[in-house]
Amino acid sequence: MGLVYFSKNPVDWYALEGVYIALTQPPAPASISANAGMTKIVGEFPWGPVGEVIEADTGQKFNDNLVGQAASPEDYKGVISVKNKQWGELVVSRVGASGQAKSTVTMQDSVPADAYKIEAKYVGAVGDEIAYDHVDTGSGTFELTITWGDKSTKYTDLTLSTADLDDGIDDDFVNVTLLDVSAGVPADETGNLAGGSDGTPGDSDYSDALDVLTNADDGGTVFAAEYTSAAWISALENHINALNRTYGIAQADAADDVATNITSAESLSTKKLILAGHRVSQFVDSTLTKVDLAPWLASVLANIAPNKSLAAYSASEWLTPIRGFGGGITAPSRADYINAREAGLVLLEQDEGDWIPKSGLTSDGDKVNRIRMEGIVGFNIGEALKPFKSEPSYPSNKTAARVAMERKMDVLAGTEDVPESQLIRGHNIFEIDATATSVLYKVDVKTFGDMDSIIANVTVGPTVDIEIE
Repeated sequence: MGLVYFSKNPVDWYALEGVYIALTQPPAPASISANAGMTKIVGEFPWGPVGEVIEADTGQKFNDNLVGQAASPEDYKGVISVKNKQWGELVVSRVGASGQAKSTVTMQDSVPADAYKIEAKYVGAVGDEIAYDHVDTGSGTFELTITWGDKSTKYTDLTLSTADLDDGIDDDFVNVTLLDVSAGVPADETGNLAGGSDGTPGDSDYSDALDVLTNADDGGTVFAAEYTSAAWISALENHINALNRTYGIAQADAADDVATNITSAESLSTKKLILAGHRVSQFVDSTLTKVDLAPWLASVLANIAPNKSLAAYSASEWLTPIRGFGGGITAPSRADYINAREAGLVLLEQDEGDWIPKSGLTSDGDKVNRIRMEGIVGFNIGEALKPFKSEPSYPSNKTAARVAMERKMDVLAGTEDVPESQLIRGHNIFEIDATATSVLYKVDVKTFGDMDSIIANVTVGPTVDIEIE
């Protein structure tokens, strides 16, 4: 048995004489916990599962999971919303519709009896682009080649059995199902799957797809790809209000003109909802196309620090592919910008070719960056306190909990030598009350303000008193 025991349980220490070693882990280094750069999209895509959270944090994942080998992916609103923009982590919910259907073909023998079925993995019209080539190789065997775009896979030595078809074929694009084990091998046949359909999604379909995103991590922004309506905005409000750190972006109105969007925005006042007040034009497959501004604003938020204003001039870096105001509208007037600000509406302004968001406010008139920082600070405070939940209220534990919060805030405070690291200006944390079952801390966090108005009082003239060396 020995004299030395390893145990962190105090009951063991006094049960028997000996030396007890209680090994404990040192505190982990503090780091920032956030999903500030995450973007969640509810949209119509050519490919992929419906009713699931789809990870698309790389270009390859996006193509594999949501585009496949579609010949014209730009025909889909979801693809348009992503195209030409820069993103961080993308999380997608593909919109379903009652009219959606999978492309299929049923292979028959000479009787004819249904032998086996080839079916696209996912619903959608693009499944009709998938080609098959069935070759009878004799003695009850056959070959099957599946081709879509530039990808082709050949399966050989197949028989009409579940082992070879249902279980044996693991294809990226189709599922193959045995229908009749007693059927004969069909004759040679080549063709395309048929019967696929995208359906026509409506408000309820978009709302259902939004509900799927409650299974995704909290944080980031969520928008509907090239879609808006009063019902959608209502569903979006409910969604973001039920979460802690997810923010919504939407076109305020389906109309193109700024005045109508201002009117619609005036009836909305949600803390974490950002409203876009017009459309813009961009090239889609070499064609200048009117598109929503909302995805562009989402792209900006995915790339800028959460303490930076959405209206910062540097936001123009992520808006360079925009080619003009969409829908034939003219540039908003000063009165338009003032009215939009009062309504909590974001417009763009153009300065020497650069596009800059005007007034980075949420629909209730709060600053977007203040709301984002509020969520990040709250989440990081929660992460710091989790290890202490229901622990004994030793003075050392209460002090350690406060220190853990301070360490998180110190990381957010960064260093003056690297200004971009300074997400907050300062913080103050102290215990103000304790009971038998609780401890109450006061946490004050000061953020940096925004230089929204820069005034230079200029005096020019020969009588100006200036000390000239």
